[in-house]
Amino acid sequence: MQVPSFLATARLRWRAVLVAALLVIILWVVIAGWAALLPFFLGLVAAYMLLPLVRLAEGSLSKVVHRKPVARTLAVSIVFLITAALLVLVLFNFVPIIWGQLRALLRMLPGIYNRLVILLQSDWPDFVSGLPIELQDAFNSNLNRAINSLLESAQRGALRTVNILTQTLSLILGLLVVPFWLFVVMRDEHKMWRGFYSLAPASWREDLRNIINLIDYVMHSYIRSQLVGMLLVGVITAVTFLVMGVDLAILWGTVAGLTEVIPIIGPYLGVIPPVIWAIAYRPDMIIWVVVAYVIVQNIVGSLIMPHISGNATRIHPAIVIVLVIVGAQVAEFWGVLLIVPVAAMIRDVFRYLYLRTTEYGTSAQEAMETFRSHSGAHPRYTRRLKLFKA
Repeated sequence: MQVPSFLATARLRWRAVLVAALLVIILWVVIAGWAALLPFFLGLVAAYMLLPLVRLAEGSLSKVVHRKPVARTLAVSIVFLITAALLVLVLFNFVPIIWGQLRALLRMLPGIYNRLVILLQSDWPDFVSGLPIELQDAFNSNLNRAINSLLESAQRGALRTVNILTQTLSLILGLLVVPFWLFVVMRDEHKMWRGFYSLAPASWREDLRNIINLIDYVMHSYIRSQLVGMLLVGVITAVTFLVMGVDLAILWGTVAGLTEVIPIIGPYLGVIPPVIWAIAYRPDMIIWVVVAYVIVQNIVGSLIMPHISGNATRIHPAIVIVLVIVGAQVAEFWGVLLIVPVAAMIRDVFRYLYLRTTEYGTSAQEAMETFRSHSGAHPRYTRRLKLFKA
């Protein structure tokens, strides 16, 4: 059996052992320190969205500033400052409104609770009274079980939030450090990638670049589509409810936008809070709230999003449903949130490595060309591949 070239000598074998040990240590640190690393994960999401702007600004500045490091630093600084100014502007105008509506909702909660109790005590028996006794018992037991499960889930979520807030030293430090860390990451992106690729054997580097490019494409497309979808659903829902005269419209739009990030079930979760409010305070608007929400979801999901981002992960909705259930079982909320892009990454990397073992992938370049032509991926693959090799 022929020994791989990167294990041909004792020195190379020791280097392979060191690299493997480093990867194991990094994986252990990520798992053990996930709570502290959460701000940096959010920083990476921000980097994915800002790096295209940095590259665009760098291309324009390089025509004036001929030193590439200086042009890169100026580009990062300009994008960073503009983004920070926009965030501050949005937060100072948006957060007070949300906070005021959230306080109003908290004052409404006792009334909402009393109204729901009355409905369950008076209207529910009338609803099931025409059913056979066996079905009535099944409905009542399932309803009680569902209410108890909902309360237990809310309590667990509250306790988990309290636990996170009581262990905030590393989280606060992370949030304070992340802006500076993000600036350095965007400024030294090319140096970091060169250092990363230098750890791999020379014969593996082109394959490694292609695999990283596949993962980058999925992550960039998925994050962009999710953020755009959240923004569109949130803004359009809030404006629609404002026009309809629905109380707490900005809050309901924010909830709709945030729940949009959850695959498949997110849109259904987003309509629950305004519907519960309508049941308690405006029963005449229940149908209109649901109809308006469904129209917004269809406009954004069916008409706008396909033209903006296409199918970011290229996974059939039936498979997405199965993946969401599996993700919830494996890692609860984070599993639901990340299972779809992770599955898309695994699929694309597997396809690429499979091609490398066939006659279609006699070289890394041929395997990548075959993958792009048969995977249904967006032509942006070609441009992003060039950026990674630059």
